[in-house]
Amino acid sequence: MARMSDADRQILINAIGTREGTAQELSERYGRSLSFLRSFVKNHKAEIEEAKERYTQDNGQSTTNTEPTPIDFEHLWIANKTARLEKLQTIADKLYIDCTEGGFDAASLREFRSYCAAAANELGQLLNRGSGDVDGETLNVDIQGVDFERLR
Repeated sequence: MARMSDADRQILINAIGTREGTAQELSERYGRSLSFLRSFVKNHKAEIEEAKERYTQDNGQSTTNTEPTPIDFEHLWIANKTARLEKLQTIADKLYIDCTEGGFDAASLREFRSYCAAAANELGQLLNRGSGDVDGETLNVDIQGVDFERLR
């Protein structure tokens, strides 16, 4: 088997350290036998561990804590309420334009309504499902300045 260049050796060390695939997948990808990979891992154990440490540090992962924390998810838009609302608003704005300029398409209107409902739910303006009437009990709401009796 041909001798590996320093660049190829480092690429293989990084691939093993970052667990880019199973031994079989790495064997096929890099054109090496499984026995070669086993001996390679044994001979380069320290370098593979360093690559693994670099990878976990670069990705903000902790090697000691396997339980995710809220900080692990802060880069995701779904974990950020403002980002979720911005996404909902962007889509709702596009659907509103479709509905007003492109004619009243029933599917676009339903989608627009669902995005508005999702945004209202996100802002806490909708009751949770199941709220209200339960086994004959009713929910009474008193809004200051509104006379519900006169509205009936």
